Parts: sequence; C-alpha cells; structure tokens
Amino acid sequence: MSKIFICHSSKDHDFINNELIRRLEKENLSDIWIDDWKIEVGDSIIEKINKGIKDSSFFIVVLSQNSIKSNWVNKELNTALMKQLTEKKIKILPIWLEIEEKDIPPLLLDIKAAKFRRSFIDEEEFTKLMEPIKDHIKAEKLNTFQNKFLDNIEHIDIVLKKNEPTIYEINFIFSLIKTEEYENYFFKKIEIVNT
Repeated sequence: MSKIFICHSSKDHDFINNELIRRLEKENLSDIWIDDWKIEVGDSIIEKINKGIKDSSFFIVVLSQNSIKSNWVNKELNTALMKQLTEKKIKILPIWLEIEEKDIPPLLLDIKAAKFRRSFIDEEEFTKLMEPIKDHIKAEKLNTFQNKFLDNIEHIDIVLKKNEPTIYEINFIFSLIKTEEYENYFFKKIEIVNT
C-alpha cells in the first residue's frame, strides 16, 4: 500500500489540517502519516518518525518560510533524501507553500514542486501532486492482479495435467473460466492438449 508521509512545520498546521489533509482524504488516500495522528504520549518521537519514513512510498514536504527554518523538518528531509538515494523506495514530492525559489534548499530545486497558497489549493497544482501517487497505486493494483492471474494460470495448468482432478479443482476451474481472461487461456490450453 502507498503510505504518504507528510513533513511540515508545526507552524503550518492550519494549512496541513484544513486544506491539504482534507484534499488528500477526498482522493480516498487513507494511509497518511502525519505526526499529530501517529505519535502518542509516551512514544519515542524519533523512532516513530523513522518508522513512518521507512514505511512510506511518498514523502510530501511542505516547504514554507516556517519549515525551511525547522530543525525537525530538515532532519526528516535528510532521512528521506538518504532513503531515496540508497534504496530508491521513496519519492519526494515538494509543496512550495507561499515560498520563493531563492529560499528552497538547493537539493530540492531540481524536483518539480506543486505550488499552493495557505487559503486554498489550486486544482491544477493538486493534480500535479497526485499524479505520481495515483500512478503508483495503479501499478500496485496491476501488480497484484498480475500475480493473482499468474497464480491462477499455474493452478489451471496443474489441474489440466491431472488424470483425475478433484471436484474442488474442477469447481475452481469453472469459477475461473467465468471471466474472459481465464476462459480464453483455458480453451486454448485444451486445444493444445487435445492436438
């Protein structure tokens, strides 16, 4: 699943909670890591943040005049950059929140950013932010379907090679061939076996 870690300054909470989170939730993105939700009293802050970044596919960093001065934001960003460089398992998605290019950390200047205002989120900019996330989700779904499809094809092949398949195996084949993908495969395989 595509977990999204949101890195921000606590001084930008109003924008995060009132604008960004609401918009992400409208996209049915439920696995959002944000410190207010994931760190509870008694938790190790560093441990929770490290685990949140480690488990995330996306790292949204909200760059504002507040966040570029925040030690926590810099530590989280450094952790995400190292993960991206060493493992390539996280994509950094910058949001420029009413900030100018001259104020952006140099390592982030080559990464295309979405540009937002505190009072509202422009749809065109939000679409740019969502594109890599939606592409990743589609790829995950396709990969899951493909793996399931290949497993089922393997089962069909195993059953077809048997002289006396069980009733369970026959019912399994019948349930599969109700869908076009398996039906085509099954009958082509039958033709090959019978020739």
